[in-house]
Amino acid sequence: MIKIGISAICEIRFAGERHQPAVWAKITQTEAPMLRLQLESPEVQCRVNGHCVTDTYWLKRGDHLLINGNTLDWELIDTLLIRETLSGYNRPFTPEKITHLAKNEIFVFGSNLAGFHGSGAARFAYEHFGAEWGEGVGLFGQSYAIPTMHGGVSAVKPYVDQFIVFATQRSDLIFWVTKIGCGIAGFTTDEMAPLFAKAVGLDNVLLPREFVVRL
Repeated sequence: MIKIGISAICEIRFAGERHQPAVWAKITQTEAPMLRLQLESPEVQCRVNGHCVTDTYWLKRGDHLLINGNTLDWELIDTLLIRETLSGYNRPFTPEKITHLAKNEIFVFGSNLAGFHGSGAARFAYEHFGAEWGEGVGLFGQSYAIPTMHGGVSAVKPYVDQFIVFATQRSDLIFWVTKIGCGIAGFTTDEMAPLFAKAVGLDNVLLPREFVVRL
């Protein structure tokens, strides 16, 4: 049996007999998307994707990690790393699907400058949360549009910054940020997540878990 504890990093500990190593391994958050796995005892048996690891290994999320016969759960590891590396983020993550909103909640989605909300989250916002056809930027109904289809990351950033300023000014509202830009716009979470770094300290902005773990 294992347990995972946190100090400055994610520690994999043995919750059993005293003769076992106190700490089996440590996983350290590094530059996204990599994580550093460090084995802490020669008694530890570790396999990553079926290959034997004896000292240090650079992990990617989703790698199959087996330590002394125990499979490590990535969702739990990510959650613990988030709590340590981003102690300011102590609120829920945006779920994969949002089907209803409270009166003070806003659905934040990726749009295009023309406001043609034809598919994906934009279509859903148009059909359910008050997004307006022909309006590609800003708050409409219970939705907030951030355009992502007009260029690269640098072209999207000013609109994310504009949203963060708006959210700061509207502390009466709760903003559920979807995985903006990671659908039809074709960006990766590694590209989009850093744009929302300044939103981590805003209690009224809720982010996808995939963004937070990459900040």
